[in-house]
Amino acid sequence: MNILMPKPKKNVITYEMLGGGTISGSTPQELAEELRNSSYTPLGSLEEFIADVAKSCRSYDHDAHVRTTPISAFISDLIKWGFLIKPQPKPKNVIAFPDDPEEGEQ
Repeated sequence: MNILMPKPKKNVITYEMLGGGTISGSTPQELAEELRNSSYTPLGSLEEFIADVAKSCRSYDHDAHVRTTPISAFISDLIKWGFLIKPQPKPKNVIAFPDDPEEGEQ
């Protein structure tokens, strides 16, 4: 019997969301879907959700012009306007407390 294991995703990128939380994906499509899955208002379709997010970004920052198509432009614009941020590594002089989820069990 052969057991097929899923192939690990390559080049997974994680972003912090301006409002809190993180999303991860290896393609703009996956990132947009993760963003939608993390939302309190995912709407009916991904396209509707993207349009709503672009509108919300404009309400938050009147200068933010977030394109809705293609999805790669949508993700690029969220990064450009600071709505998605690459996480920064912790400085070495930061003390990790035992309940820090990044530290795991010791």
